[in-house]
Amino acid sequence: MPTSVTIGLRAWLDPIFYFIGYLLTSRKPKDIIVTEIKPYLSVVIPAYNEADHIGECLNALRDQNCAQEKYEVIVVDNKSTDGTLEIVQQYNVELLARQAGNVGKIRNLGAQKAKGAVLAFIDADCIVDSDWITRAIKLSTDNPTTVFGGGCLLPPNPTAVEKYWLLGNSETRLPKDLIGASIVLRKESFKKIDGFDESVTSGEDTALSRSATTTGLVVRITGELSVVHNGNAKTYSEFAKRQAWHGENYIRDVASSMKDPTFIIILFSLASLSLALLTAIFSLIEWRFLFIVLFFSAPIVFSVKRIVRGRVTPPLTALPIIYALDFVYVQARSYSLLKSIFSTFRP
Repeated sequence: MPTSVTIGLRAWLDPIFYFIGYLLTSRKPKDIIVTEIKPYLSVVIPAYNEADHIGECLNALRDQNCAQEKYEVIVVDNKSTDGTLEIVQQYNVELLARQAGNVGKIRNLGAQKAKGAVLAFIDADCIVDSDWITRAIKLSTDNPTTVFGGGCLLPPNPTAVEKYWLLGNSETRLPKDLIGASIVLRKESFKKIDGFDESVTSGEDTALSRSATTTGLVVRITGELSVVHNGNAKTYSEFAKRQAWHGENYIRDVASSMKDPTFIIILFSLASLSLALLTAIFSLIEWRFLFIVLFFSAPIVFSVKRIVRGRVTPPLTALPIIYALDFVYVQARSYSLLKSIFSTFRP
């Protein structure tokens, strides 16, 4: 039988053991819960007047085969005026409304708000498949010093402009550099390369690709992260405007532009056209014909490049469309370059 001393000791020790047990059983689960609910990946989406597409984009992110506690979605609105804000507010996402700046700044604002250890950047007119986030997390976890990118897939029922601009399949159509439609990297890597260039109106994704390589990170483009791009230019007019926009920043960094084969061919095309006009003025018929041929030959370089890279054998009936697109591409970029030059030297 227990003695009075034993009873006294138990009466004194039991509360202590109970309190220790309470600490052990109450704090550990709490810590585990905090770890589990913290998002591991943050998806950042810049949006400007994307009312036609952003709902479908957010639906795809909501319907992932991945626990929603593992990721968060951040939409950074760039002063939209078409109802984009109202659509985004219907979803359980973080919204940074009415932000101003170039697209690089908009992406950086989302990254600053992100809680995840991994950052994923997509565009508001893109759709990811149901396992995209799972693959993104795995790729980044297995390769922490790699910056991953994907390509763009055609939407259902593409127009001729979409179909013959994006030649090839999901693997052969992969870009050479990162594109803003699909980028995944760890947050510490993003900070290491100082994020996106906020000074350019376009090309901030290509600049990020170069910065990553310069700082010793590996850049890998993979079809595992490709997305369906609903916002492709669907007409020649839209295509020309899009390419002119992409060419706005050639003159900002001439040294880097001179390393870009595309820029060199644009210069070659402009030079050929200029010389053709000069020879016409001075009635140098033989030389004029040569420079006109050279001018119209420049787009062929891009057409051949796209066909080879896409590993496709287009029907003969498609060749005029492919060439026409590259001709528009060269002229739109040339126009943008000339406009930038004149703006620079304008008093």
